[in-house]
Amino acid sequence: MTCAIAHGGGQFSLSVKTFLTGSLLADDIAYKTSHPELASWIMDSPNSDDRSFRATRRRLAAFQNVVGQYWAGRFHPRVNGTLTAENALLDRGFGPAHRSDASLMSRSKGPIGTTREVFQTNFAFGRTVRLAAQNVDPGYWQSANPDDDGYRPDQVMRYSEGNLNRLQIAGELHVKSGKVLEVERAPELDAPLEFAMLTTEASWENRAQMSRTSARDFVEALLLDVHHARYLQAHPYVCIAPSLHQDQLLGDAEETLQRFGATQTLDALHEAARAANAEASHGRIQSDRIDPEPLFWAAWKVLPRAQKNAIAREAVGGFIERVHEAASMDPRPDMRKDPMEWHRHRIHPLLWDALDECGADTRDPVQRERLAWAAHQHRYLARRPVWSQLKGARPPWDEHDETNRQKKK
Repeated sequence: MTCAIAHGGGQFSLSVKTFLTGSLLADDIAYKTSHPELASWIMDSPNSDDRSFRATRRRLAAFQNVVGQYWAGRFHPRVNGTLTAENALLDRGFGPAHRSDASLMSRSKGPIGTTREVFQTNFAFGRTVRLAAQNVDPGYWQSANPDDDGYRPDQVMRYSEGNLNRLQIAGELHVKSGKVLEVERAPELDAPLEFAMLTTEASWENRAQMSRTSARDFVEALLLDVHHARYLQAHPYVCIAPSLHQDQLLGDAEETLQRFGATQTLDALHEAARAANAEASHGRIQSDRIDPEPLFWAAWKVLPRAQKNAIAREAVGGFIERVHEAASMDPRPDMRKDPMEWHRHRIHPLLWDALDECGADTRDPVQRERLAWAAHQHRYLARRPVWSQLKGARPPWDEHDETNRQKKK
C-alpha cells in the first residue's frame, strides 16, 4: 500500500469535551484562521475536502464575526437564554443574542459562571460555527443534494479544515445515517443542556491532514494537535490576524492575478468554473465563481520571487511557532531536543525552494530550519506521501503543463 495526498485519509477527531471548557474551542478556531498554512502548505495541500477557514474573503469574515460575537458574550446563557435539549434536538436557538455583555467573558478564563454556563456558552458557539462559518464557501458547495448522503446540505459544511458536525447530544440524528444516537440516553426535552448529554462520539475533527506514511507519522501529527491545545489552554484569548501575506493566494487571489497581468488565466478559470459548477449541481448553479484551490495555485505561479519568499517565511515561521509551542507541553524529554524532527517533512518543498536565496543566518529560526531540511532532505522527502498513485497524475503545483503551453505558443 502507498499513501497519497490526492486521495484523502489521515484525518482525525479529538473528543470535544475538553474543547468546551474555558475558551479552547474559540481559541483553536482563531489560531487556525490566523494560520492558513496548516490547511494548505503544511499538513496538506489546498483541496475542497478540508478548505481553509481563510480560503475566501466571505469565509474569513464569517469566522471573524462568530469569534467576535463569542468574546462579546453573545452566546452566554445570561444573555442568550438557558439552552435545553430541545435546542439541540431541533437545532435552533443557539444565538448569538441580540445584545452583548463582554463582562461575561474573561480573557484569561473564557466564559464566566458555573460549569453549566461555560458549557452552554461553548456549545452554542460551536453549533453556530457550523451554520454561520463552516457553511460559508465550503468545499463542494455546488454539490448539495438532499438525496446524497455525502453532499446533503447539512453535510456539505463539513468540507472544511475543522468540522463540528459531530457536536451532538444523545437523541439527535446521526449526521450521515440519520439514525438516532444513543436513544436510551435521550434526555427530557426541557432538560438544561449538560456535559453528560454529549454523545460518545462528540468530536472536533481536524480534516487538514495529508495521508500518513507510517504509524509514527500519524501519532506525531495527532500529538502535535493535542499538545498545542494544551498550550492554548495556558495561553487563551487568541485573536484572528486581519491580514497575512498568504491572503494573496486566498481571498485576494483574483486581485493577485489581475495585479500581475494574468487576466487571460483568470478569464479561463472563470470559464472553466461556470462549466464545472453547472455539472456538479446538475444545472442548478449558474455561476462562474471559481473555487479557492485553482485560484491558489494560479496566484502562486504569477507571484514574483520576493512575494513568494514573504509567503514562505510566514508559513514556515508560523508552523515552527506551532511546533515549538506544542513541544513546551510535550512530556517526552527527547522531543524537546529537536521539536521539528518529526514535523519538518510536513512543510511543502516549494516553500523551502522559495527560501533558497535568503542566506544562512542560523540566528533566524526559518533559515535554521531550511538548513536542517537541506542537510537531510532525502530522509524528510521519504516521509512525504506521493501526490497520487495514478500513473501520470500531476499535482496542481506542477508547472510542467504551463511550461509546455508556453513553448507551444
